[in-house]
Amino acid sequence: RDDARTRIADILAASPDIDPKEHGLTLAALGDWAIAKEDPATARGYYAEAYRLLTDAAADEPSTAFAVPEMIDFVSPLSSVDRGERSRPYAWGSIELAFDVSADGRASNVSVFKATPPGVMDEAYSRRIRETHFRPRIVAGQPVATTGVHSTHYFRYYVADKK
Repeated sequence: RDDARTRIADILAASPDIDPKEHGLTLAALGDWAIAKEDPATARGYYAEAYRLLTDAAADEPSTAFAVPEMIDFVSPLSSVDRGERSRPYAWGSIELAFDVSADGRASNVSVFKATPPGVMDEAYSRRIRETHFRPRIVAGQPVATTGVHSTHYFRYYVADKK
């Protein structure tokens, strides 16, 4: 909520003695909030300050916190098992998606890299990845685009759906 974000920002501003690592990670979370609110300009400011604080706190912290894009608000799509009777026989499947993440935290060029079984949840997961906001990879304090990101997910499907 907007009021919660404002309160967190106010607390950070009023408390200069907060551990720099915690301060930086909190600013990164505020950047994530801005990305999810479709405000990449504000997110860039939070991420830049978070990167600076984490660099000051520990030499390896920014590379750990910002090395790869991170999902912010991904919600797995419901499978037929989630929507139907659970007493029917079902099995577990998996899907690995490949995609790019822009500096503004949006996925593009989404494709199914591997699915077992193929075709059961391909479209649903591809759509959800395109709808998801990501914390972009941060290099030298600035968000950058990342190509070739992979994400694996597991789902249940009715055994009869496999055919």
